[in-house]
Amino acid sequence: MKLSFIKLAKNKYILLLLSFLLPFVLFGVVLAQFGIYPFGSKSILISDMYSQYIEFYNRLYDVFYNGKSLFYSWEAGMGLNFLAVIAYYLASPLSILIIFFPRNHLPEAMILITLIKIGLSGATMYFFLSRFSLSEKFSTLFFSTFYALMTFSIAYSFDIMWLDGIYMLPLILYGVELLIKDGKYTFLIACLAITFISNFYVAFMIGIFTFLYFLVRFFSLQRKTSFLLFLKKIWLFGTSTAIAAGLSAFLILPTYLVIKANHGDPAQPQILPKIHLFNYYLKFFNGTYDSLIDGLPNIYAGLLTLLLFPLFFVSKKIKLKEKVLFLLLFSFLVYSFQNSELYFIWHGGHNPNWFPYRFSFLLSFTVIYLAFRTFVVLDKTISPYLIVLYIFNILFVLFVWKYTPNGLSNKFVIINIVLLTIYFILMYCKLHISEYKKFIHILLILAVCLDTTLNSAKIIRSLDHQFQYKPRDMYNGPSDYINMINWLKKNDHSFYRINTDPPITWNDSMMLDYKKMDSFNSQSNNDLNRFLNELGYTTSDSVFVDMGKGIVSTDSLMGFKYIISNYPIDKFGYELIHHEGNYLLYKNNNVLSLGTVLNNQNHINFQEGLDNPFEKQNLLFMGATKASPKLFVPMEPTSIQYENLTVQTEADGQKFIKNDKTKNAFIKYSFPVSGRQQLYTLLKTDGISNSNVYVNDTLPGKGYPNVYSNRVLDLGAFQNETVTVKIEVLSDEYTLKNGLFYAMDMNLFEKKVDEYRKQSLTVKSFQDTNISGDIKLNENGVLFLSIPYDSGWSAVVDGKKGKIEKIGGFLGIDLEKGNHKIDLHYVPPGFHVGLIISLCSLLLFIVLILMNFRKKRQNNIN
Repeated sequence: MKLSFIKLAKNKYILLLLSFLLPFVLFGVVLAQFGIYPFGSKSILISDMYSQYIEFYNRLYDVFYNGKSLFYSWEAGMGLNFLAVIAYYLASPLSILIIFFPRNHLPEAMILITLIKIGLSGATMYFFLSRFSLSEKFSTLFFSTFYALMTFSIAYSFDIMWLDGIYMLPLILYGVELLIKDGKYTFLIACLAITFISNFYVAFMIGIFTFLYFLVRFFSLQRKTSFLLFLKKIWLFGTSTAIAAGLSAFLILPTYLVIKANHGDPAQPQILPKIHLFNYYLKFFNGTYDSLIDGLPNIYAGLLTLLLFPLFFVSKKIKLKEKVLFLLLFSFLVYSFQNSELYFIWHGGHNPNWFPYRFSFLLSFTVIYLAFRTFVVLDKTISPYLIVLYIFNILFVLFVWKYTPNGLSNKFVIINIVLLTIYFILMYCKLHISEYKKFIHILLILAVCLDTTLNSAKIIRSLDHQFQYKPRDMYNGPSDYINMINWLKKNDHSFYRINTDPPITWNDSMMLDYKKMDSFNSQSNNDLNRFLNELGYTTSDSVFVDMGKGIVSTDSLMGFKYIISNYPIDKFGYELIHHEGNYLLYKNNNVLSLGTVLNNQNHINFQEGLDNPFEKQNLLFMGATKASPKLFVPMEPTSIQYENLTVQTEADGQKFIKNDKTKNAFIKYSFPVSGRQQLYTLLKTDGISNSNVYVNDTLPGKGYPNVYSNRVLDLGAFQNETVTVKIEVLSDEYTLKNGLFYAMDMNLFEKKVDEYRKQSLTVKSFQDTNISGDIKLNENGVLFLSIPYDSGWSAVVDGKKGKIEKIGGFLGIDLEKGNHKIDLHYVPPGFHVGLIISLCSLLLFIVLILMNFRKKRQNNIN
């Protein structure tokens, strides 16, 4: 029988709508019961939703309403390719819904988008499964609801970019069915293109699974395998995928180039923990949430599926070949959780940082699919197997309760036993009492709703325990903080950057529209992060950069004109100019322009293996010649004292052991300061947050070093005095691998700043993707621009194309002596080529649709 989208939609309209509304309402009720605003004081903002998505959506909101660019953002990471951020985080078709909400209610927009995606997952799964049985229309709701509310979707509901793949997967597989059975491919092309555009990361996983599903379904449907037919179908499948990729090239190609540029040396597969099959099976039960940091796969897909999907492999109504093929697919997915290479491939050649087993939704889908395929062919002959499965699962739950107390709480032991019993009784009655079929189905859907709701509530509570849902009033941030930024934007219209210490989040600048260094973004500029790390800032390749307290020299060079803080700043050259409540605003009087001609640019290629940011600061700021003076000089202590510590010298540094573990222990240094000096340290230890750093009994380094502050630490400004630095040892054993203490000569620094200002770019105008300015050079040189290097930038110097160089992680332009007009313009690398490919693919796609329409029309006439 030929498949018809229109026919299915008309026949199942009411049930299709119900398949959307059931999970939408059930999950909505769970959120309301949990106290999510407006039903309580909590928000949906948790984990990445709080620290990434809501800020990025605020920036997208500015694109829609305030003329911000889709291509480039200055608001984080000192400037970044925003199109790549869109491709990874914001490209969902449902993102457009934010335009219907006031900015202050974007968290509620996120709730609606999440609920719609959950609902769509139910609707598309219902649509897909419906084609396998026209007689079991109502019962299809059981399985579509399980799919929409599987643990993966609830546990990763804060990573809403992944949910687009969940609701698109059934449509893609429906397209595969059309291709295999009827040779139709336009539906598959459209669905693949939407998925590629929505989120290329999950689309990669879905692409692998779709190909495997294609192979399984093709060979299971063929009575006799025809090699020529297989070549024809695989050609159609490959061509469809290629056209879909072409349709999405305007977004995918620029993003691919960003990823290629940012991720440097290829990663290697990580060693995975061995998982016992017992623990795998446990994750199919209600209420079994596992840590999203380093836990096991979350694969619950409804308790009814536990009684049904194993029966797929014993049912006499399902062909042996199909059983074998799906068993291979199921086994391959399970094996992928254990095999490091396959796990690595599934994640696109990347080892996930937190949130492991991101492809586990594919196993849940497979289980639900097999359970449904079994359900539609059930008869009385299967009853003995059903009884065995029921008893096995009850005994399994009791075993877990008795011998694995952390596996299931007492409450969920009872819930699982009760629900399994309800499902078993109803399924047994369905097989043996046919006259009550409709009533049984109504009871079954009620049990499914109860099953999925209880599990969803458990997952939400577990997420709150692990990551904590933020109060609704935390969305905007402290009012004094916001007022400070708004005051500054009102009173200074020049190009400048702000350091906020501490920030609300690393990405709050995207929400509040100001320029800063801090960034937490999977599409970060890796070269920039490495360069900043070499200079002494805390970074993680391609993930985050944290400016912390900053470093006076490069802060000035990179245009950080202001610091907003909730504590007094102790830095030479900074003056307090404004305050709002507990927040203070300091102005950097030594800030330099966006572009500055530095001394001897060749020194930017730092010596490999030399991990001393202070010497690299000297090279960058002062030059690399032998005559270049040193801005940073090492400090030698006049005395070192140890309190409650035994010191051992080891190959990798000094090891300190507490004599009395119940008392405090300190390493105490005394440093003489002559003149005006800004003091810094860099400590490398054998752990994180196992020490505190005190300076003259103040605490600038609480828990230093730690994950978010492990490079240079500003100790403060001092003049003609003796400074005491104490390292409080918090652990019983403490290894100090390297302890660097340096002083920055403020007189030399200010003299150098005055020299640089004579050859600095005067910015005349700036927008997101265009900057214009003038500069006068006394001699030939290279203009250093504190703009992160990106090949999308182009320069016009005096009306002619200028040559852009890479200076560390930043842009540079060769200039000759004299006056120059500089114009900079940005377009994401690969965008124009990708757009041409997409337009050509769209034209081809339209031609194919017209050809298919013409062919269908001729067949109808004949």
